[in-house]
Amino acid sequence: MVVFLMETKNKQPVLERIRKSLHFPNKCYVDPEGTSGGLALWWTDDIQVDIHLKSKNIIRAVMSKPLDSSKWVSTFVYAPPKRHERSKFWDSFVKMGRESQMPWLCIGDFNEISSIWEKQEGAEVSSNRIEKFQALISDCALMDLEFKGNPYTWSNNQSGDTN
Repeated sequence: MVVFLMETKNKQPVLERIRKSLHFPNKCYVDPEGTSGGLALWWTDDIQVDIHLKSKNIIRAVMSKPLDSSKWVSTFVYAPPKRHERSKFWDSFVKMGRESQMPWLCIGDFNEISSIWEKQEGAEVSSNRIEKFQALISDCALMDLEFKGNPYTWSNNQSGDTN
């Protein structure tokens, strides 16, 4: 089972060439607004994906394996990058989580940090912002699975400490 999500910044014709070259038979897109956002969700045939909601910030689906009776909800997230838009997004996200009766998997970019150690360089993040995101995680009964490897999926194409 392979599921692939990305923030694209690209429209569907570009994404279709990439998807076909990577041999993903299934897809769901949300076009970007201007030069930002956009979501692409691709998956293989060994998983069934029933899209229930798609917006500029979320693709939400009920997922199952064809030969298995188990089902779960997956929410693929690209939270608003602008801080002033996040509060409304958090409220709707918590409501969505409370309405779900199935196991819930959330994947994506929340554009927020849950601990000061996740931040390097740049402007300091207020403890209030961290506490609000921790409250969201708690209210939705989510658990951070953490990561292995590079802490960022993007690069500014500079070397050494300036990357």
